[in-house]
Amino acid sequence: MSTAATHGVLVTAGSSPLSQALARRLIDSPSVHAVVVVYQPGEALPTEQISGIQHVHADLTRRRDVQNLLQGVAHGAQLDSVVHACLRPDPRDHGSKVFRLNVESTRHLLAIAEEEPHITRFVLRSSHEVYRVERESPTLLDETQPLELSARTPQAARNHAEADLMVCARMGVSRLRIAVLRCADVLAPRVSSQLYDYLSSTICIRPLGYDPMVNVLSLPDAARALQLAAVSGAVGIYNIPGKDSLPLSELIHRAGRVGFPLPGPLLTPLYDLRAHLTRQRFSYSADRSRFHHGVILDGSKACAELAFRPELSVALPIHD
Repeated sequence: MSTAATHGVLVTAGSSPLSQALARRLIDSPSVHAVVVVYQPGEALPTEQISGIQHVHADLTRRRDVQNLLQGVAHGAQLDSVVHACLRPDPRDHGSKVFRLNVESTRHLLAIAEEEPHITRFVLRSSHEVYRVERESPTLLDETQPLELSARTPQAARNHAEADLMVCARMGVSRLRIAVLRCADVLAPRVSSQLYDYLSSTICIRPLGYDPMVNVLSLPDAARALQLAAVSGAVGIYNIPGKDSLPLSELIHRAGRVGFPLPGPLLTPLYDLRAHLTRQRFSYSADRSRFHHGVILDGSKACAELAFRPELSVALPIHD
């Protein structure tokens, strides 16, 4: 470290607008002297050069690439913190690639960070999607809610929960100060938001007889939460809710879309057919429980320990 008062931060998932917004917030902070943003091989690096931000390629599914990243680039830039986002692909994907992107990348980063004395902080950007949501679930979910790991869950979502659980298991055991941020749906493009993909259609089909409450998080608030976690010493699991909670029907209306209720059993085949014909990413089966029962996160712990409160409403309507 150049001074005891400043931090250097490694940020993964560089092609995501959330990671890019986080990098800019970090480097504008007086407590951060350097940021390294990591992109998967083949992803284009930004042409804009910002002082203090370095952009690099690394295949996080390969242990040797992660070793080179943390032992070489991160050490040279005097980084002490890692902010990792699971590299979640299309929610309909399955197979070894999905497992490597979600689970193996997290395992490699966490294991090698523990071996590097200059790394002292590890933050995982997780999601509300890891929670098991059932009819009996409370309306307001705190961090003790069980995770969804059942075999009926689509692999991408299940692997995301596995990565979250793996990082949580190292708290209190690892020498690293570890925080897991389970964010509400960041309603923005290219941040793996199922709800944004759902609202990208002119007509949004919802299950007949259900109008669950949903909570949405603005991209600036999500970036601010991650920034606070990256430079703090807080250890634990933190729900990160958004400012806006509203019925699904109202969200559809405010997004400038048309809601159309149909019997629930029809929605999975209809959306699977649409995805096949249009290559859109939304998978109803991956989010079925939320479209019936809703998910609102209790953010009181993040407020108390990270000083995070959501401040900004999501910009609506959504424009194509």
